[in-house]
Amino acid sequence: MRLHCLPLHAALLTALVFCTTPAYAAGTVGTGTPGSCNEAALDAALVGGGTVNFNCGGGQVTIPLTSTKMLTSATSIDGSGLITLDGQAAVSHFYLNNAVNYTLAGMSLVNGKASLGGAIRVDSATVVLTKLLLSNNVAEGLGAKGGAIYTSNGTTLFIQEVRAIANQSDGSGGAIYTSANDTMAMGRFVAQDNQAGAGGGAIFHRGQSLNIGRSLFTGNRVTQWGANGGAIAIDPAGPSSVVLGNSTFYGNTGVAPGGSNGSAVDVTGGQSATIYSSTFAGNSLAEGVIAAHGGTTATLTHTIVSSSLQDNANCFTNTGGSIADGSNNLQFGGSVAQSCGAAIPVTDPLLAPLADNGGFSHTMALKAGSPAIDAGSSCSQFDQRDVARPIGPACDIGAYEAPLPVVVPSAPGGGTTAIPALGGAGLTLLSALLAGLGLGQRQRRQG
Repeated sequence: MRLHCLPLHAALLTALVFCTTPAYAAGTVGTGTPGSCNEAALDAALVGGGTVNFNCGGGQVTIPLTSTKMLTSATSIDGSGLITLDGQAAVSHFYLNNAVNYTLAGMSLVNGKASLGGAIRVDSATVVLTKLLLSNNVAEGLGAKGGAIYTSNGTTLFIQEVRAIANQSDGSGGAIYTSANDTMAMGRFVAQDNQAGAGGGAIFHRGQSLNIGRSLFTGNRVTQWGANGGAIAIDPAGPSSVVLGNSTFYGNTGVAPGGSNGSAVDVTGGQSATIYSSTFAGNSLAEGVIAAHGGTTATLTHTIVSSSLQDNANCFTNTGGSIADGSNNLQFGGSVAQSCGAAIPVTDPLLAPLADNGGFSHTMALKAGSPAIDAGSSCSQFDQRDVARPIGPACDIGAYEAPLPVVVPSAPGGGTTAIPALGGAGLTLLSALLAGLGLGQRQRRQG
């Protein structure tokens, strides 16, 4: 199996691959029945750290929690996709600290509650989260941060194949909040229907590095007047590297034009941000889909910024912020013509609705005749779905790489179908089409 990785620094990538390598259990929760998998058994298995797995009879099991699991020794917990830990709207799930490594995999963390990190709080540790569902977790109260996850004090956080759905913060970071000096890298991530009061409907980033790839942000929002970043708010506390790529932002919202900046992404703090090979569509209720201010420059490359709504501009800048055209971009719609820059073409990208087009998360396909098709150059190696680029003479603009059309003869005349971009099912379909064509030709010759 080929491994497609985020464009991370080599050291970070090595750590991600190493930390997610399966290990054999040092402690097991349960003795083979659902009833044996309870909070007391979990507490016992976590003592002293090590690798923890579950033996609950092979089916889905929910374990209600009455206390937060505070870990200080290196620990790896794998639920194999069968375990739900339920905070019962009373406690968070994990507090991870003490400058060691942690891995959480194959679990659902639901209904957690705390002021900092409704599901997970991390302090000075390196954490890998993979194949998790984070849902209906809440950061509540004055100063609340991180509806699902809160990190601090130089934490390094790796996220892969994680879904954050319907989490909420009364303050900042509806799903995730990263503090000063923290580093976060994520791929194949879905943030859906999260909300924050004070900024960052899905993510509020204050750290020194943020790298997001092959992800989907949809239906996230901020709710208080003056809150920025319907999906992501970036306001680093110091020098920071910010890269967002091969991702789709759809249907994220601010409070109102004049009440929020950046219905999808807001960047401030005097740092630079790079957005490449991404698609923005249907985001609304803010000053700009992408906003840059406070001396920040956001550079767009191979990116589509499209709005069918007339309540905000596609791009917005003030207080020394700027949007830079890194080449091969498209803009369309919005309330202000050419708001992302006079050099960026204004044309309808012909986006299909958000749908399952293969891959970990939904994407917006390019319809036939889209000006984004084959309009790029020197693109990233893969699109949001991990489909190899380019297909055809050049790569496509945006998060989705369109399939090649191919003429398949039929009687009478000819027809056009599309070669599916993915292997497996796509190749099977193509083989069936060609086999049927061959059969039809043989029958005509025999007749």
